[in-house]
Amino acid sequence: MQGVGRAFGAVTFSILVGAGAIYGIPFARDAGVLPPVSEAPLSSSLASAEAGQSTPFDIYMEGTAGLENAAVPINEICGFGDRLVPGGVQFQLIGDQPGQFSILRAREGELAVVERFTAPADQLHAFSEFTDLHVQNIGRFNARNFVLSESGDVTNSFAMFNAVREVVTCENAQAATIALNTLFQTRGSDVDKVRAGIRDFIVGGAWDARERRDDLVAACTSQQDLAELPEGRRILVGARLNRQGAYGEDVVHDMSGESLAGAPTPILNIQIAQVDSGGMSATLESYSVPAADWSFLPETSNGFGPFFRFNAVEAYSFSVEPDGSRSHSVFGGTSDGVDIPCADVEAGRVRIEALRDELRSQ
Repeated sequence: MQGVGRAFGAVTFSILVGAGAIYGIPFARDAGVLPPVSEAPLSSSLASAEAGQSTPFDIYMEGTAGLENAAVPINEICGFGDRLVPGGVQFQLIGDQPGQFSILRAREGELAVVERFTAPADQLHAFSEFTDLHVQNIGRFNARNFVLSESGDVTNSFAMFNAVREVVTCENAQAATIALNTLFQTRGSDVDKVRAGIRDFIVGGAWDARERRDDLVAACTSQQDLAELPEGRRILVGARLNRQGAYGEDVVHDMSGESLAGAPTPILNIQIAQVDSGGMSATLESYSVPAADWSFLPETSNGFGPFFRFNAVEAYSFSVEPDGSRSHSVFGGTSDGVDIPCADVEAGRVRIEALRDELRSQ
C-alpha cells in the first residue's frame, strides 16, 4: 500500500530553517541558518553531565528556577531524574490555573538543542502503551527548538512541526498515565479523548510529505463538522496526494489477471471518520485511490466517488478507543471504488476531475 496506515499528516514548513528544525540540525547548519558546532558542542555537555558539572541544558533550565513544577512526581515515576541531560526528557507544569505543561527534550547530536512542546494543562490527557507514554492535546502543541551555546544562551530558535500528540518512553508508563490525568483534571481538563484521537489522525506527523488536498475536504465537509466531528455520520476529514505512489500489493486487474502491485501511479488517500453513537469510540477509514486512472464518478448513497473497472482501491480501517488511542490498521481488502461523503457533490466532482486531468497531462 502507498501512503495508507502510515502517512496521515502534512509537512507545514514555510521556510528552509523549519525543515532543518525538523529533519536535523546538520542540515540547517549546512544551509547557513545555524551556528557552527564549536559554538555549542554536545560532547562538552555529555562530559560535564557525567562529571556532575553544570551543562548548557542546566543553565537553560535555570530560566524556570524558583517556579513550582507540579510535574516533578511524574518525572520521578518515569525515571527522568532531576536534570535535563542529552537524550533525556523533563516534564514541567508551571503557572496558575490551568498552567502551561511542557515536554522538554535534550537532543542527542552535534549541538546542544532543546526541543520544547507546550500546551495549556486543561487541554491535555494521557494514555499509555507498553513503555510509551502518550500526551495528547485537543489541538496542537506549540513546538519550538532552542540551540544553546556553551554558556547556556539561546543562539537560535525555530518553530517545529506542531503535532497533536507527543510520545515519550517512561519506566512506568501506566502509573505515569494515571498521575498525569489526575494532575490535568485538577487543572480543569475534561477533554473529549475520542475526538482528540481523530484530530491526531487528521494532523499526522512531520514525516508525511504528501500534498494536502484541502480543496476537496472543504467542498465536502463544513468547517463546523470538522470542528465538532458529529456522532453517527461519516465525514471526509482528509485527502492527501502522493504523486510518486504505486498500486498496492493486492491490486490485480480482473480481466487480464495481471498484478499491478508496485506499478507507479499517483495515489490519492481518502480519509473518513465517524464518531460512534455515544461518542465513546470512533471508526477511521482510509482508501488508496489511483488518482489518474478511475473510469466513473457516480453519485453514491453518501455523496460521490471515483470507481474503476476492476478492484483498484485498497481499504484500511482503524478504531479510536475511549482513551483516545488509535488501533493498528486493519486491511479491508480491495474494491472497485470509494463512497466519499460529500455535502456538495458537484464541487467535489469538479476537484476530483481537475486533479485527474492535471495528472494525466503530466
